[in-house]
Amino acid sequence: MFFCGPDFDLPLIGWLIFIACLPRTVSPNKTWLLEDRLERQILIGYNKDIRPRHQDKNILPVTFGVALTQIISLDERYQILTTNCWLNLMWVDDKLKWDPVQFENLTQLLVPVEKIWKPDILLFNTADAAYYQRSISTNVILHHTGNVTWLISSIFKSTCELDVRNFPFDQQKCQLKFASWTYNADELNLMLITADGDLSSYVRSGEWDLMSMTAHTDLVVYNRSTIRTAPHPQITISLVMRRRPLFYVFTYLIPCFGATFFVLLGFVLPGECSEKVFLDIKVLLSLVLFFFTVGEVMPPTALNIPLISLYYVISMLFVSLATGVQVWTLNLHYRGSRGQKLPAVLKLLSLFKKKVPVELVRSTSLENPVNERTDLVREDLDNKDFNRHFGERTRPKPASPLKKVTSPLRRGRHGFQQSAAPKFLNHYRTDLDVFEKRLSKILNSVCEMIDKSERRITHLQYVHELTTSWQNMVAVTMDRILLTVFTLAILTVFLVLYLCVSYDQQDPAN
Repeated sequence: MFFCGPDFDLPLIGWLIFIACLPRTVSPNKTWLLEDRLERQILIGYNKDIRPRHQDKNILPVTFGVALTQIISLDERYQILTTNCWLNLMWVDDKLKWDPVQFENLTQLLVPVEKIWKPDILLFNTADAAYYQRSISTNVILHHTGNVTWLISSIFKSTCELDVRNFPFDQQKCQLKFASWTYNADELNLMLITADGDLSSYVRSGEWDLMSMTAHTDLVVYNRSTIRTAPHPQITISLVMRRRPLFYVFTYLIPCFGATFFVLLGFVLPGECSEKVFLDIKVLLSLVLFFFTVGEVMPPTALNIPLISLYYVISMLFVSLATGVQVWTLNLHYRGSRGQKLPAVLKLLSLFKKKVPVELVRSTSLENPVNERTDLVREDLDNKDFNRHFGERTRPKPASPLKKVTSPLRRGRHGFQQSAAPKFLNHYRTDLDVFEKRLSKILNSVCEMIDKSERRITHLQYVHELTTSWQNMVAVTMDRILLTVFTLAILTVFLVLYLCVSYDQQDPAN
């Protein structure tokens, strides 16, 4: 036999059997040739400007799906939401069918989207002028059955009407509205792949928690032209987002709350401290700075007043009122040193622990006691109001230094007068008269100075008692009362605004 002959080559037969058993595969070069031939064949006579029809029907169904990958930002001031989404559009084009048997079971083909017809589905509430430039132009996937799949990845900037009343504990609902720009409901039918958005590739945002993502289809009439008034199918993607407030609490709320409580320290500081008013002014300036910072974030055309802005305004009013009250309490503190009378109303309110005189003698001796005239002192001594409080005072009568010596002079009511003297002293009478007159004048001056000093000391004690009453009883009492009132007012406003905030405790969507 042939296999048993001497010329039989066993290795050659083995190689032939091995090659025969190899699977029949298409080389990469041959696959490229098949795709090129298939593309040229199905695109011969194809017009990409004509809308295809499926099964000779006028309405072309287009399936639409959205996959949210990231919430990039939400600009509160300009009310613009920036998201990164993947769009999945599918439709059937009967002109793009082929028989896989003729192309060695090739069932899919990638074709640039510019070569075939595609639906003009746009984001209607876009806020980006470069909308088309942000979309990545990808290839479409053609199936041998005529199904066309177009995957789009784009960054969308859409308008979003915000409600910042509960900022930073707010929850926003933004919508992305997709529709065909030219085809109405009689020519194109938009259908959703699923009523819930695709969150399989979603990356969580550091500022927002995504609570839910839903989609629904509507028929909307756009009055862009008087010729085409038919309704257009529109797909609305609704995103419900909740802000994470931790950053804003530490940045805006805690500094404002702490600065407001610094105002209360002004009521604790003593009246001699001049920093009471300056402390309130510094707190007011810091609140104004924080208020401007919050105003840069909030939209200028907000329909509702944000509660945080209202809290800042009320805090600034409290600080301004506290500054004015501090000036008033400082005025009360220094009224006694100016010799001002005590109001009878304060005595009726029983704010004093001991009774103090009602009237105060105003005297210029406190300002210049050394150079005052003697007649003013005498006039003050005869003052009935002063004598009524301090009693009648008797001018001290100093003893005469000549009492032990027999003197021809005696002290009378109006000074020293001449008395009977021995005859051996007559030749000294002239010198003694001069001496007695000078001595009498000196003694009278000394008595007046002593009396004036005693009266001044008594007057200073009275003023000190009155000053102490104003400072320790009036000013301190008013500081304690105002401290209590302002503390209760600040806490009440904070609690009321906190209770007005509605914060959703629901867990975010996975």
